[in-house]
This record gives sequence, structure tokens and C-alpha cells, in this order.
Amino acid sequence: MLIFPQRSIIRSNKYLKRLIIAVTVLAAALAAIYAAFSFRPPILVITEQNFIALYGEHRINREAFFTSLAFFRPVKKVDIASDAGEDIVPHAIVEVSNNPYCVVFPLRFANSAAAYHGNNPEVPVIILEGRHQYRRANPGFFIYKTDVESDFYRAGLIAAIITAETEGRIAVFVDNRQFSAYRDVSRTAFSRGITEQGGRAQSVSFFASLSEMPENTEFACVVLAGTASDYLDRKADIPVIMFSWLDTTVLPMDVFLVVDDSPWAQLKEAVTLFSKGEEQGVISSKMSIFNRNFDRRILQKVRQIR
Repeated sequence: MLIFPQRSIIRSNKYLKRLIIAVTVLAAALAAIYAAFSFRPPILVITEQNFIALYGEHRINREAFFTSLAFFRPVKKVDIASDAGEDIVPHAIVEVSNNPYCVVFPLRFANSAAAYHGNNPEVPVIILEGRHQYRRANPGFFIYKTDVESDFYRAGLIAAIITAETEGRIAVFVDNRQFSAYRDVSRTAFSRGITEQGGRAQSVSFFASLSEMPENTEFACVVLAGTASDYLDRKADIPVIMFSWLDTTVLPMDVFLVVDDSPWAQLKEAVTLFSKGEEQGVISSKMSIFNRNFDRRILQKVRQIR
């Protein structure tokens, strides 16, 4: 009568041993993968402390995580004090890694990029121009800029979707200084997005500041591109498409969509272009739905565009 319990115990012991062996092998494999990952040359991103406060540490960590997964290598930010001189940056880079896969510089640190590259010509340097232009000739640099035309075109498509049922007017605030080189391009691209989505180009009004906005005109959607951010103080319950790097945790619920062309938002695409050997290129901004309490039909259509 004791044979069956003994067999059951023996069988259980076999399963337990197999489980222990499987867990041990899995742990060893994960440790090997992590070691291989950790020792790969990292992607470094020059990041000013003022930017971290503006953008939000949590968003930087998220972009670093997904970029790490995409390229199976560490992504590390090189913290730069807001009052640090340009000559400090090359030293800060070496302290983080003396053998990086590449170093990504915002345009603000272009001079530091040139100095670093002069001492480390074997390390690829990426400069993200944003909406501006890097005018110095530096062979070997990988230079990418924001695809402003694509950003405004997609913003036009989305604004037309938001206002499709009401056929209301759309106010677009564009900073003439930030977009000086794209003034005509941005307006044309936005209007094209409106009409291609079935809206009317005549329903769009462009302004350079909030003071230009007529008080007696009602709008169904507002686009803030680098100016008139004080419009958000009105709490007008009108959907806002906002071109911004600002931490989304501090944005009001009027903001429906955030258009982000920050270095961290463009990081994954920039490294992809670099990995393909493309020395120049354009990168579309990352469009993120901020307020998900809108009509489900609108959300579904917008997700298809992004």
C-alpha cells in the first residue's frame, strides 16, 4: 500500500529537479544576455539639466528604454549643468563612456560637438538641428532636422478630423521667429492637410500672437506652434494641438495632442538613420494623444494618422 505514495514522491522530485534546472538555465541565459547588453558601446545623448526639468525625467527614461530595446545597447544621457561652458561637454562625455556607439548633440551644443569630434574622430557624432540649420561644414557628422512640413501637414489632417462635424474655424498660432524659414511651407502644408481630410482651407486663420486673435470669433480647434501658450490660461474647453517639449504632466486637459520634436523624441529615428549610413535626413515629430476623453471615432481616426 506504500508503493503508490513513494512513486508519487519520486515523480514529484523529478519534476522539481527539472524545474530547478530549467530556472537555472533561464537565469544563466538572462544573465548572459544582460552582460552582453551592458558591455556594448552605448548611445550617448547630451542633455542639459534645464531640459530635464522642462521635459520630465519619466519621459526621458521611457525614450531611453525603448531605444535601448530597438538597438540592443545601453542609452545613457550625459548630464550637462545649465550654466556649464561648452568646453565642459567633451570631458563629461568621456566620463560616461570613452567608447560610445555614437553621441547625439542638440544643435545648441554644436560647438561642443566639433571640439569632441576633433579629439575623438573615430566616434560618430549626430547633430539634431530641430527647426534650425547647422551652417558649419563638418565632414563625418550625421545631421538631421525636424520635418516641419510633415508635422504641419499631419496637424492639418488632425485638426480637420476634430472639426469635421462642427465645421468650425481653426486658429493656428505660429511663432514667426522659430518657423521663419518655414513660414510659407508650414501654412501650405497645414492647409493641404485640412483640404485632403475634407475640410475647408478658408476655415483656417493664422496668427503670430494671441493679441491678433479676434475676440468675437469662435473657434473649434486651436493649434499652438511655439507661441501663444498663454491661450491655455483661458480654459476654453476647445481642443488644442500643441507643438511642445513641456512635461505632459503639467498640461491642461484642453490639450488634445502634443507634437514633440525634442532630441529624445527623435532619438530612435536619428540612430536608425545613422545606422543606415545616411549623413543627412529629416525626422517627423512624435505625435502623442494627451487627452483620451474625446469621441472614440476621433481617437480612432487620429491614431491612423500618427
